[in-house]
Amino acid sequence: MDSVIASVCHNEASLSFCIGLRSTLMDLKDNICLNWVQLSSFTIEIIQKFGEQQKVLQSDFDLQSAVVLSLFNKSPTLDLYVYHRGESSISTCHIGESSSSSCHRSEVVPVNQPVVTSVTDYDDPNVVKEPLKSARWLGFFHSVEQVFPGGVNQVCEDLMKYHAANDYAYKVTRNEKLWIAACCANNKKNKCNWHMYVVSCDGVEGSPFIIKELNNQHTCDGGFINVPHVSKKLISSLIKDEIKQNPKKKTKDIMEQIRREYVFDISRYYAYAGKRYALNMACQKFVRLFIAFGACIRGFNYCRPLIFMDATHLKSKYLGHMMAATGLNRDNGIYPLSYVVVSFETDANWKWFMEQLRGVVSHQRQLTFVSDRGSRLVNQIPVVFPGAYHGWCYWHMTNNVNACLSKSAKTYNNYVLKFFEKCAYANTHVEFKESWDDLMLVKNRKLQEYLSRAPVDKWEEREMPIVFMVTTEAYGNDVHPSVDLKEKTCSCNCWKINGFPCAHDVRCIMGNGVDPYEYVEDYFTTKFYRESYSRPIHPVHTVERPATISPKYVVHGPKVLPQSGRPSKKKRIPNTGSIPKKNMRTCGGYNELSTHNRRTCPKKQM
Repeated sequence: MDSVIASVCHNEASLSFCIGLRSTLMDLKDNICLNWVQLSSFTIEIIQKFGEQQKVLQSDFDLQSAVVLSLFNKSPTLDLYVYHRGESSISTCHIGESSSSSCHRSEVVPVNQPVVTSVTDYDDPNVVKEPLKSARWLGFFHSVEQVFPGGVNQVCEDLMKYHAANDYAYKVTRNEKLWIAACCANNKKNKCNWHMYVVSCDGVEGSPFIIKELNNQHTCDGGFINVPHVSKKLISSLIKDEIKQNPKKKTKDIMEQIRREYVFDISRYYAYAGKRYALNMACQKFVRLFIAFGACIRGFNYCRPLIFMDATHLKSKYLGHMMAATGLNRDNGIYPLSYVVVSFETDANWKWFMEQLRGVVSHQRQLTFVSDRGSRLVNQIPVVFPGAYHGWCYWHMTNNVNACLSKSAKTYNNYVLKFFEKCAYANTHVEFKESWDDLMLVKNRKLQEYLSRAPVDKWEEREMPIVFMVTTEAYGNDVHPSVDLKEKTCSCNCWKINGFPCAHDVRCIMGNGVDPYEYVEDYFTTKFYRESYSRPIHPVHTVERPATISPKYVVHGPKVLPQSGRPSKKKRIPNTGSIPKKNMRTCGGYNELSTHNRRTCPKKQM
């Protein structure tokens, strides 16, 4: 045994500390001031009393010598007294000559005047003092049959507060929805008997909890912990009022406030996490935003009635999802229609986006939506747009088909993908049937299961709503296409699919002496192309924006969840036309700095 229990007295109050042979005087002063925050480490003196004599401890050597002397005399305690510099006499402590070895440094003995948390003058003992905010935490658990109306959340929060005030470590042995069991962390090492068993009153979730078993007496020396077990929810409940008044409060100020008002330390992580949690719970948070410019809404009437839907993750400081609806212009370029920013990609957000989109697009045209196979869009498009057609993106379908094939047989995979491409772009039923039969000959179980789950009308071109079958004329073994210039149809279906005449149609049109451009859909004309971009988008003026904004009107970032999986090491997805970066090296054939070597040198003689 190389330590003793020191009983420290000041102003009719007492604390107990464990002091060893390696303890320092400054650490002892800091621990004293941590509990009695009206004191300062630079204005107090610590003395040791020997009967009628007393000695001021001025160095680490004096403190360690007092410990050695107490161990030599086989005395389990060491009596120390604290007073301010300039006081004429020592404050006496009316608690007896010594305390037991089971005392703990946070066991304050209440007498006539409570311990303080903050005073205006630290050196004035006559100042009216306020009790610690954590003083009431000592009585959170007092008897069996005690009821907690807040249920399991209140029990967990009170456990943390109770042990933070008593400075004892604890552990939860059972944490279920209907009952909780906790015990002292020293129950195995020091055989501490403190334990508690709390159950639900009604046996249902959300009901009040009641204490069934409680031994509220610690028989150990305590954990002597400087940083108790806390959570961000507990820290948030302690600072939520201050955060409402000052949302930009610094982390170090939060740490200092907890140490000053509740007399325990927290890490910087829990201070920041508690602040963010308080902001999320108490302040206004961003939910979702729909944006559609008037120029894009009116310009979309001059584009084909085709809308592409997709969503992506936001990678900025404020995370979330962006959902976009885009069209195609005359040159098959992307035409922005509208987009929304939401916190999560859910069915409710997709439905809300589709409802807002329905309010800005024209209902006079038959719309066609193209997206991936996401179940959210598959379910919401028929609800919001009952008469619209929904097709699946060919690029996503190709990736899914390729995923069903073996990665080692690239040549064979390309051979299978060509059959799938022919099926997707078949213009007639005969062409589709031939390509489909070839695709079904592929002996791949995963591929067959995937194609059986994918309805043909969602990805095959001839099943688009603008296409209908036209009877062909057959003479012997030759098939002659049938063209109807009045209805603008051809038996090959290319006219209806593409929107402009095919080679068969052009021959018939020119044979009648008519310009073929008169049979082209208006969406491909330069007139519609100019009209789609004729209206300007005016910037938003900030002249009327106030210089300062009140904190109660500040909207904070959305509540988001961390993305699943490991973070990607790629900074961005490369574009199709982007040039890959190649490392420069010296060509061994011509000793030139280039991106090739001797084997791949283009100047090498064949």
